[in-house]
Amino acid sequence: MEQPNNKVLELNYERASAPKRVSAMLFDLLLCFVSTLILLIGTFAIIQNNPGFISLTKDREDGLLNSGLYVKNDNEIKQLSSILENDETLTYNEKSDKLDDALTSFFNNDLYFYEVDGNDVYLNLKKTANNRDSQVNLFTSDYKRALTNSDYDKTYYDFYKSSYSTAIGYLQLDKDYSLATKKINIIYIFSSLGTFLLTAIIFFYIVPLIFKRGRQTFGMKLTRLGLVYSDGFNLSFWRFTARFFLFFFVEVIISLIAFLIPIFVSLTMMVIRKDHQSFHDYVVQSYVVSSDNDTIYYDYEEYMQKHREIDTKNIVLKQ
Repeated sequence: MEQPNNKVLELNYERASAPKRVSAMLFDLLLCFVSTLILLIGTFAIIQNNPGFISLTKDREDGLLNSGLYVKNDNEIKQLSSILENDETLTYNEKSDKLDDALTSFFNNDLYFYEVDGNDVYLNLKKTANNRDSQVNLFTSDYKRALTNSDYDKTYYDFYKSSYSTAIGYLQLDKDYSLATKKINIIYIFSSLGTFLLTAIIFFYIVPLIFKRGRQTFGMKLTRLGLVYSDGFNLSFWRFTARFFLFFFVEVIISLIAFLIPIFVSLTMMVIRKDHQSFHDYVVQSYVVSSDNDTIYYDYEEYMQKHREIDTKNIVLKQ
């Protein structure tokens, strides 16, 4: 670079290798994810004590319990089929009877079937059910069990389990239940994304602002890497901010909806380019360098001041 009085100043840095850069990023991502998990515990605790969220949860639980397909067991709402599946004290016939009662009640519940006849749906499932081996119908014309041999007890139980899964599908179509579920899921998703965004800003933006020289993250400090501009001096606040926004919002966020293509392109550039510049580094003309033996200077004035001090010390030593 050319400085006052037409003097050319050469600052030589060793380009950071791709494995070293990836190691630094993985370490920072690990810190980010661990911090996100810790913060999410507190965030979810706050959300779950919010009156509005409690009301949504109650609406969802009421929808599950009113269906008869779920039961409350030890303060936890569980699917009836799962409880019966794990109950070894009941025979297949007893399990089938309990599932049949729950399914009959559900398919006849006007809360969930106000546009179609739920009972017709359930009876049609029975009408079309057959034994896969012999293709014999499982039920008679009056919907009684057609195969009475005990060898078929498991076959009937499997039918009721399959019908139970169909009933769950209809339950999820219920407007009140699905609306409460969607709202709860949206709250959890945005809380998780917001928490991750916060930790990412802390570790990839705030930390390098604190470690101003070389704009180092914790991972870069650990691997002894630093950021410099194309003139060899420290990256300015505005260029570093632009670099962060390109990295996080263009590469990371868009990658979530674009099959990781932006991240893949950036990593490919970093690997195949001789200067190891990724996309965001290429745009803002920044370079990741090894700072093992070299000092990254803020600007030309600091460089000159530093070298004048070195010259002065050398003179004193020579005396």
